[in-house]
Amino acid sequence: MQLHGADVGSHLPMMFATIHPWPVRRRDVKVMRLKQLPAHRDGIAAPEHCWLVAASTLNLLDLVTAGDSLLRLRRTTLARLQTAVHGYSGRGVALARAAVKLVWERVDSPAGELAAALPGSCRTADAGMQPSLEITGR
Repeated sequence: MQLHGADVGSHLPMMFATIHPWPVRRRDVKVMRLKQLPAHRDGIAAPEHCWLVAASTLNLLDLVTAGDSLLRLRRTTLARLQTAVHGYSGRGVALARAAVKLVWERVDSPAGELAAALPGSCRTADAGMQPSLEITGR
């Protein structure tokens, strides 16, 4: 995700995809074997594919933040993210389906992403979630 400008999650392990059958064992490197390589440009997988793979390791807030960043930086569109999620069946697909409903095109900054994701925001209502506030006291 960092190569596309979305600075979320851990920088390690680095993730790579290959169609080569030989195993790769290196510290801080994770290699996924695929039947076919995803769409890519200059050796870097498409942002939509990276976002979907990240769904298997990120939490919901980080995944939404990454999606918002990809849109803000114009690396992808909301429609392309939604299409990618619709056709995906890998690990993290349930989280990706929830996150794509919360990704928002009109977020201007990472701080705005966090504020928009808080309970009571229009984002949670748009995603079909009910905002709640729990107050505990004596």
